[in-house]
Amino acid sequence: MSPNPRSRRARPTRLAALAVALTLVAAACGGDDDADAPTTTVADEAPATTDAPEPEPEPDTTDAPEPEPEPEPEPEPEPEPEPEAGPNLIDVAIEAGDFTILVAAVDAAGLTEELSTRERTVLAPTDEAFEALGRETIDALLADPDTLRGILLNHVLPLPQTAADIALFNNVLAVGGASWVIDAGDPFRIGEATVIAADVEADNGFIHVIDTVLLEPEADAEG
Repeated sequence: MSPNPRSRRARPTRLAALAVALTLVAAACGGDDDADAPTTTVADEAPATTDAPEPEPEPDTTDAPEPEPEPEPEPEPEPEPEPEAGPNLIDVAIEAGDFTILVAAVDAAGLTEELSTRERTVLAPTDEAFEALGRETIDALLADPDTLRGILLNHVLPLPQTAADIALFNNVLAVGGASWVIDAGDPFRIGEATVIAADVEADNGFIHVIDTVLLEPEADAEG
C-alpha cells in the first residue's frame, strides 16, 4: 500500500506548528522571568558623589603666651642739690655790726657786687677806725665816689688769703694798686694798720679786721 501523499504533507506542517508552539512557550517563560526581575529606577540608583569642599580649619583656641613685659628704664639719678651758698663778705660785715661806715662806703662806691660775688680778701677798718678820720672827711669821701672807690680797693686783696698766707710775703699788692708792707710779728701789721682780728671767713673770702684806714702806701714799700 503506498503512502498517502496528503499524510506526507501534513507531517512537516505538524513539525512546524510544534516548533512555533515551543517558541511561544519559551517566550512566555522568558516574559515571566523578566516580570519577576526587579526593575531599577532612578531613585534606586546610588547618588552621585561630588567632591565636597574641605572644612575650614578651626581657629587655634590655645592661649598664646603673653609677651614678657619690657624692663622699666632705670630712673635717672636726681642731680645732687647744690650746696647752699654761705654768707658773702658783705653779709659777714653787716652781721658783725662793727662795719656800718665801711658797708655804707662800699655801697656809695659801687663795690657791693664786687665784694659779694668775687673771691676777695678785705682789710676791714672798724667804725672806730673811720671815725678817727673825722666826720668831715668821712662825708667828703662819701660825696666823692671815685676817690672813695680807689681808697676802698686799696683795702681789698685778690683771692682769699689767710693771715698765714699773707705772712709769707714782705708786702702785698692790693686790687687798687697800693703795695702794703707786711710785718708778721706780734702784733700783725699791714701797712700802718694793726690786725685786731684775722681770718673772719666768708663764703667768698676772708676779712682781716684792722684798726686804721689805709690812705697812702709807704713811699719806701718793698716790691
